[in-house]
Amino acid sequence: MNFLRAREPRRRTPLKAKGGSRFPKRRDYPFMAWMLIQAQNGARCEVDSADCDYWPAGMAERAHLEPKGSGGTDKGNVCFLCHKHHELQEKRTEWFEQHFRVNLRDRAERWAAMYDDGGEDFAA
Repeated sequence: MNFLRAREPRRRTPLKAKGGSRFPKRRDYPFMAWMLIQAQNGARCEVDSADCDYWPAGMAERAHLEPKGSGGTDKGNVCFLCHKHHELQEKRTEWFEQHFRVNLRDRAERWAAMYDDGGEDFAA
């Protein structure tokens, strides 16, 4: 017996290559590497709070204030938050700044200025 089977429609657009950055033109690899070094050297959460949780061994996370999908870049858009505060801040930066009374944009711009001035290490 020969049953008729419906053929699957052909894909008209090529598959997207995997493994690359979704926003390659908005990446600043030297700046983000410098920020990682600052985290390893002891940069702490931008929120002065007793309930910060630092992991592993006290390292803070690099947090983007404006997401890449919304046009955010790296330099002047990244600050440090502990894991708990990063989860709270994610996609709610305006609320986060009001709730914790902190200006993350100002702090992110200070990190960018510190990098532009020669990139001295935070702990130095």
